Amino acid sequence: MTDGDGVIDIVLPDASRRNVKALTVRGGRFVEFAIARHATEVKTNILAAELDGQPGEEVVYGLEDKTVVVLRFRP
Repeated sequence: MTDGDGVIDIVLPDASRRNVKALTVRGGRFVEFAIARHATEVKTNILAAELDGQPGEEVVYGLEDKTVVVLRFRP
């Protein structure tokens, strides 16, 4: 996924699968720059796709309670 700054980022759930974290690379190290917290677990794959025509991709995934989440990260 990219947030529009030209650096490829990583979006993944934490061990509890209730939080989705966005990581980037700064100074040769992974740095967390965003977190989305949920009451239920992530149950689907996480997909990055360009949905809104703005720079950067959106992140889409589903939760255990059947909620579909669309996240937008911008630099």
